[in-house]
Amino acid sequence: MKIALQLYSLRDDARVDYAATVKAAGQVAGYTGCEFAGYNGLSADEMKALLAEAGLEPIGTHLGIDALRNNLAGEVAYAAAVGIKTAVCPYVSADSAEGWAALGREMEDFAKAFAEVGIPFGYHNHAHEFQKFDGKYALDILFENAPSVFPELDLHWVAKGGEDPVAYVKKYGDRIKALHAKDITPEGEEIEVGNGTIDFAACAAAAPNCDYMIVEHEIYACAPIESVAIGRKNLEKVL
Repeated sequence: MKIALQLYSLRDDARVDYAATVKAAGQVAGYTGCEFAGYNGLSADEMKALLAEAGLEPIGTHLGIDALRNNLAGEVAYAAAVGIKTAVCPYVSADSAEGWAALGREMEDFAKAFAEVGIPFGYHNHAHEFQKFDGKYALDILFENAPSVFPELDLHWVAKGGEDPVAYVKKYGDRIKALHAKDITPEGEEIEVGNGTIDFAACAAAAPNCDYMIVEHEIYACAPIESVAIGRKNLEKVL
């Protein structure tokens, strides 16, 4: 299993100097793979050149629902041109079971478009998807209606939603292509990956087809580049 970095973790640095931040992910923090949260206006050729200089493999991308709805063909073409391995919608919301089912069907349509160029498509959860409708989690309703969509489970948000991360990963098992590694304290706060309560080794073992464990940080006790380096080193010890 490869360890990668969700570049959103370095968002403040990226606003100042995107190219330098991407390079730092590889050359300073020691990652060999990354997941995008925007392309900063770079063409596919420019992005490929930047990744080569940084020593990073483009293992994934997060694409907002508006981009997917309004520019699906363009997003598919860009991901294919860069060589991105997976595409993921990071957030949607609805206020009814049918609303979540409709979102699932929409995700399935996106998955079919990406499948035409050999890119698996997934959905990344937060905690709000653990609200129940008709006795089912919203997240489960979405995935029931999107059989081709892989769950990119964010382990921190699974725990915040009230579920045991290992047990919930087991629920989706071999359907999972990637996991988001974000840790949590016993008090429910975010902490550097490997310094909290989540058993990342057990989560990885419960997802036999998972190719990537992707570190993501949103809250830091030190500089962001140092924080993500700690997460990578801690994951390497257990995976």
